[in-house]
Amino acid sequence: IRAGQALAATQVAVEITGLARANQKSGRLGVAAALTSASGLVQGLGQVPDALMIAPKNTWQPFRCSDVVPLARLGGLDKIDKLSLSFLPCPRLESSYGAGKQCADIDLKDLKVTVRALTLTDIGGRDLNVY
Repeated sequence: IRAGQALAATQVAVEITGLARANQKSGRLGVAAALTSASGLVQGLGQVPDALMIAPKNTWQPFRCSDVVPLARLGGLDKIDKLSLSFLPCPRLESSYGAGKQCADIDLKDLKVTVRALTLTDIGGRDLNVY
């Protein structure tokens, strides 16, 4: 990114929000999200937590997960093909072992996924690498 040039999108921000409730006991709801490019490159959203803790009450609890991904990893904004979002009955990193004691009967509602293109501001003629 150079000073004086028109700034193009350099990153994509993804935010996942909604409401969750545990019907009987508390538990953890696994979350997995990834962006996929048209050429098949996949970039997982690393800042999305392994699991959301849902309290043992029968009231709706808001949750929010977000991450920012450099577009250079996916070939540019016009190359993003899809966003994959999965909810698992246990923490994401434990999914290969099957459901354990941390699972709960959880309902979700009002799910909203927001995807925004971001542009870095002018940095005075210096190059900036985003990792």
